[in-house]
Amino acid sequence: MSISTKACVEALTTAIKEGEEMLVLSRRLHESIMIGDNIIITVVGIRSDKVRLGIDAPLEIPVHRKEVYEAIQRDRQGNISSGAAENT
Repeated sequence: MSISTKACVEALTTAIKEGEEMLVLSRRLHESIMIGDNIIITVVGIRSDKVRLGIDAPLEIPVHRKEVYEAIQRDRQGNISSGAAENT
């Protein structure tokens, strides 16, 4: 069973009205969701308290775990700050 676009819009509208910032969808093993026209996220495994996701996205779209993304951002900020300090 897949979720319809109308159901997604209704869920998002309800979430916004309730002050939430996230659309929450339920998926079973081997089911997918689409983000736009070219990103597919598929549940490829479920074990205990971990869910494994497969992400099919164009190469030009970076995909990172949140903690890796945050580390990259901190590193970039550090490089920007040290570069500014060197120029003064």
